[in-house]
Amino acid sequence: MDIRYKGYIIEENKNRGDYRVYDPLSPSQIIAYEGSVESAKKGIDEQCTAKNEISFDNGYGETYRFTVVDKIPSSQYRVWNIGDNMIDGYLPLCLRAPSEHEWQEQVALESLAAIDMKDRPDVLKDLRKAAGIGIDNLESVYKALGIVATNQIAREQKEWAQVLLPVYEELSSGFIGYLRGR
Repeated sequence: MDIRYKGYIIEENKNRGDYRVYDPLSPSQIIAYEGSVESAKKGIDEQCTAKNEISFDNGYGETYRFTVVDKIPSSQYRVWNIGDNMIDGYLPLCLRAPSEHEWQEQVALESLAAIDMKDRPDVLKDLRKAAGIGIDNLESVYKALGIVATNQIAREQKEWAQVLLPVYEELSSGFIGYLRGR
């Protein structure tokens, strides 16, 4: 019987009498063979700590692993609009995966990152709320600031963009010059 733990799979190897731990995102990469489920979990915990990862269970049997970062890794990353379904104090980030139709938005699960914002809960709340209406990265902020707000959604987007511009510039400091054409 397989056990899921922090996004990893612990699989019993009855022939050898031990447990194989592997990452379902890279199943060919076996992490370790362990003597018991408890030692396998301990090994996974150590692996997550070494990689600076956090795990989140969405309540439907899926666990997502996020690499903890200080800044938004690149201009392609967006705030993942998963609402309150995230570990408290962290801003979830993702890359979009290619999809068949433009209206489909799929997430590249191997790209998940999170910024620790426990010391800024009000800013975190604003970033998550704004992501719900499409203000989810620096590029969307610039775009919203440049539009003529002709309807309620556009007005809300422009308001959030004005409020969050300094926050996104701070969190995007590693690549902001690129977006401004410098």
